[in-house]
Amino acid sequence: MYSSLDILYLVLAIGFLWISIFLCLALYQFGGFFKRANRIIDATTKQVERVQEAIETLRDGMHNAMTYAGWAAKGGEFLMEKFTDTKKKKKGKES
Repeated sequence: MYSSLDILYLVLAIGFLWISIFLCLALYQFGGFFKRANRIIDATTKQVERVQEAIETLRDGMHNAMTYAGWAAKGGEFLMEKFTDTKKKKKGKES
């Protein structure tokens, strides 16, 4: 027959076996979780970089557009001056 000490050792061995299995499964699950989290972080980082590039492109485009708008305004002002001067000269000749 088995002594009570032998039964205790058997129960402790089964307990340690279950704890070892549980810890292995928990480590495997944590590894999978961190792998998925890393993929999500990488995808989010790529999206943020795309947004930053789009903003920089828009900012550069707006800067160029504002430069051209300034030139267009100066050209329009010059044309209006010439047009009004020509109109005044025509009125002066008619009088």
